[in-house]
Amino acid sequence: MNKLSSSHPLHRSNWIWPQGDMYLNNCFAQFRHDFDLISLPEKAPLYITADQSYRLYINGRYICRGPARGYQSHWPFDEVDVKSYLQKGHNYISVEGYNPGIGTFQYLHLYTAGFICAAEWDEIQIHTSKDTWQMRRSPANNPNVARLSRQMTFQEDFDASKDDLSWIYSEMPPAWIENNLYAHGEKPYGRPPWNTLETRMIPLLREKMLVPEKITVHGEG
Repeated sequence: MNKLSSSHPLHRSNWIWPQGDMYLNNCFAQFRHDFDLISLPEKAPLYITADQSYRLYINGRYICRGPARGYQSHWPFDEVDVKSYLQKGHNYISVEGYNPGIGTFQYLHLYTAGFICAAEWDEIQIHTSKDTWQMRRSPANNPNVARLSRQMTFQEDFDASKDDLSWIYSEMPPAWIENNLYAHGEKPYGRPPWNTLETRMIPLLREKMLVPEKITVHGEG
């Protein structure tokens, strides 16, 4: 296990999740952070992970998803070089998070969820907290669906009329209305069940769009 040094930027971030640990069953979460860059940094490592999974976008461009499978006692995080996705002026990070709220054959659920992110580039300090990030639970994902099997999680039921995903792609920050019924969850780095984080031991998944070279079959009727 490769533990983080005490000076690592993630130590200064918090685990966050909309509405905390209330009703995590098949829970889809959305996160957004806007910031300005006077100049582009020479290097731009971004450290990110979520329990159980995330998809990362910067300035509307999809970057990656993760993390690798692991245990909450030493949960894996990803280091992503995002310099090529940044621009002078206004920038925005969008993240889709997911927690099944149950254990599966590839994941141990410990009755909590979280997303954490950190970056320190020159004058820019990016750390997750409920005061500096916008977050909400997805209004378009129906959590009350059938489970696929004992080994896996749930079917996905997404109603596009309830969310156009502009919060991912639009430069304008979303105008999400705070749900005062439940407080957003926030826990400092090192709190259980994520006792510590470790670097990813395998490469990030490679994702490439494949386009057919030619039409081989055509039919109509």
